[in-house]
Amino acid sequence: MKDITIEPYTDSDYDSVISLLVDSFKSKFIFRQKLSPENIKQILSSVWNIKEHEPGCLHLIARTGNKVSGVLLVRYGHPRNLGKKIPFLFLCHRFGFFQMIFFLLKLFIFEQYPTGRCYVEHIAVDSSFRGQGIGEALLSHAENILREKKFKELYLTVALNNKAKHLYLRDGFQDMEKIHSPLKGFFMGVNKWEFMRKNLMESKEKNNEA
Repeated sequence: MKDITIEPYTDSDYDSVISLLVDSFKSKFIFRQKLSPENIKQILSSVWNIKEHEPGCLHLIARTGNKVSGVLLVRYGHPRNLGKKIPFLFLCHRFGFFQMIFFLLKLFIFEQYPTGRCYVEHIAVDSSFRGQGIGEALLSHAENILREKKFKELYLTVALNNKAKHLYLRDGFQDMEKIHSPLKGFFMGVNKWEFMRKNLMESKEKNNEA
């Protein structure tokens, strides 16, 4: 296995992260859309507003060699509005008005997270690098940083049929609540989700005992 390095996200990683997110969540992005994965990448590149050192979040990438092989975004506050202007009319002309409205609503639902909690918005690993411990490395690195920031708990939501849930259980997350969401089912094709929680302080104590 090649060496994995975990680094803070930088603006130069933007295009690589967009491609990784679309490839990882392709089935949800294209659900009910007459858009190709390449179309989705072009739209996301125009509308997704994320910057390095953005307040209210922890954004990490995994790099294997010179390639971005994984990404993790944790929200823990209300991010500052960085004011990226969306070229809405241009995108509507290119991809269709109803396709754009539906996609923007989907993106809004996809990015929702519970305020006041430290929450994993997304974690994704390049399909060609899965099974090499990248997801575990991203989570471990993020959790150490969050402990230093005095956060005591970390939350996430995962689709019940997502194999990644096994990773979260191994990492110490526990099931809290099963969620039935017809809205997510309509927009993303998945209506059964699991809300999970990890006690970061408990994990620290176990590591110290070991």
